[in-house]
Amino acid sequence: MLNKKRTAVVFTANTPHVAHASLMLDSLKDENKGNFQGDIWVISTGLSVRAQNFLDSIGVKFLINRLSSLNEWKNWKLVAESIPEYEEFINEKDREESLKQAFEIYRNKRMSKLIILDWVKKFGDSYDFIALCDNDLYFQRDVHSLFEYYYSQDADRIYYWQEENEMLPGTSLWEKNFHYSSRYDASKLEFGKNEINIGFIMGSVNILYQVFCDVKIDFFYLDIELFTKYKWHDQDLVRLNRAKHPERYALVQEGAIVHICNGGMKVVEEKYPQEFYHLRTGEKPFVIHFAGGNWKPYSIKPPYVIEPDNYYFSQELKEQYDVIRKGSFQNLFDDTTDKYFTEQNKESKINARREWIKLAKNGKRKILIVSNIEAVPNNIDFDLYDIVVTGKNIIEKNPNIVYEDFPIILQDINLIIKDQYLVRTYGMQLPNIPDEFYQEMIRPVITENNHTVRETMAVTNLFFLYLSDMLAFYRPELVFILGFLKPWENIIKNICQWRGITAHCPEGLKLPEGLTFDSYCDRIGENRIEAVKDPIVSVIMPVYNSEMYLSASINSICRQTLTSFELICINNGSTDDSQAILDYFAAYDLRIRIHYQEEPNQRAARNWGYTHAKGKYVYLIDSDVCMTSPFSNAPSPTIPEYISF
Repeated sequence: MLNKKRTAVVFTANTPHVAHASLMLDSLKDENKGNFQGDIWVISTGLSVRAQNFLDSIGVKFLINRLSSLNEWKNWKLVAESIPEYEEFINEKDREESLKQAFEIYRNKRMSKLIILDWVKKFGDSYDFIALCDNDLYFQRDVHSLFEYYYSQDADRIYYWQEENEMLPGTSLWEKNFHYSSRYDASKLEFGKNEINIGFIMGSVNILYQVFCDVKIDFFYLDIELFTKYKWHDQDLVRLNRAKHPERYALVQEGAIVHICNGGMKVVEEKYPQEFYHLRTGEKPFVIHFAGGNWKPYSIKPPYVIEPDNYYFSQELKEQYDVIRKGSFQNLFDDTTDKYFTEQNKESKINARREWIKLAKNGKRKILIVSNIEAVPNNIDFDLYDIVVTGKNIIEKNPNIVYEDFPIILQDINLIIKDQYLVRTYGMQLPNIPDEFYQEMIRPVITENNHTVRETMAVTNLFFLYLSDMLAFYRPELVFILGFLKPWENIIKNICQWRGITAHCPEGLKLPEGLTFDSYCDRIGENRIEAVKDPIVSVIMPVYNSEMYLSASINSICRQTLTSFELICINNGSTDDSQAILDYFAAYDLRIRIHYQEEPNQRAARNWGYTHAKGKYVYLIDSDVCMTSPFSNAPSPTIPEYISF
């Protein structure tokens, strides 16, 4: 039997990532989730003093190894020149310094798991079975039962789960394997149909040491073009090791681990708030690997909120902190204050959400009412609906309704506008929100109320921070907005629509004549544009870092007179806000289908679109192009200028 005290979870993280790992650490140690009682380790190429102090304070051990030996590699400068950051550095620094910084980024992002070799030498004797992983995981079930099962099978194997999408011809992973095979004899190698993902792997310290020794050797001696031209890194080297030594590797049971990338979203469903189920097994996975920003569609609280006074940053990292701060935003409603979000607000929020979790599995329709008045609609059939109300202090409370008080600062919008700190801090665009979202809300408010842009942005952002968190948690089918002035009503409505939820603003508290509450909900639910069962045209759009043009391009398609179409958008691993824009449009127009693939490859994207197209005709369009000519109302093979098939 495996001794729990001789197990460890070892994850890679540098100073900024320690903050990002809060979701992982909380769920790993939660007795109702990961319930992990072994040692937790961070292996890192660099941790500030404050980051080290923070890890000490929560009982997480760490090992720092700057992987200096990699700088002795004869080809390190060639790799440094091949990464995008080098071009940025060379404009500001001399060449040698730019090369060092660029290679440091590559080493930290792409090869940091090599530190496991040093860790095994120094601490490996203390452990019988470990997991080596990334820092963007979410644990749902007892990790020790997972460890115990595979330890009893054969401890000296690497246990992993693969990515869902196959390595089909034309995909970036297929091309990586092809370029290896063109340089070396691969006739006896079997790369497999699916990619290994090393975001979470398990095994004995001995087998991990063997594998990563081989990885380091291959890194030093393989053809340099694999790394400079074809972007190989540690996971590619582990895939090669699996092909050379298949006896070292074994898949875990399907559904035990899910990687939310490269097809993983297709096999997992968040049935209840923060409860994920595997669609094929019907069970909760032990581990969800979000792989970067893939937690965004779910009700997981973003782990990327950075605050200036946290442990993670110190003066020597100020430049790096400023860069990260641009991509984060402090949520005013995370901590209690007498002025903005009181202890009473917090208590109301906690109690309401505990009560809602009990209701989440009863199968009723879920309704959220955002109210600025002291009453809610009556004549509701509570056998059909679960209702949550957020707003001012509701006088006439119904025992069948869940109540969550509005934060005090949102109960009077003038309080925000008059607060210079709030206007200065929140009067700017939030990251990861499309410009179009703001344009639809900001302009009418400024026009009707004579507020400044910054004042209006501050109000919008504070409503967004609170309501988007509510919507992600309660996951209502419909939202009613009561008692707000028209401009602010529109802001709330747009937030709901951006999150893909139908919202309605009935006049007063009365339902339209002749409608029951049930039929009324059915009526307003018709606002969403439904998918077309048998579309005439399938529009295929590869998307890569197109945030500047994407909204206009999608709008030009959605506003076509021919409505019998589907739009298939394939995100080619965009690093800008393209995914957020795609999510925004797909939420209320179900004719839009989104697929994500990890590596940029337009040919593979179009191939995927062709494979999954349902239309009689196929139309290809780039994401920076707006349609100026209409689709034909009766497409024909005789019109090749805009119909391709």
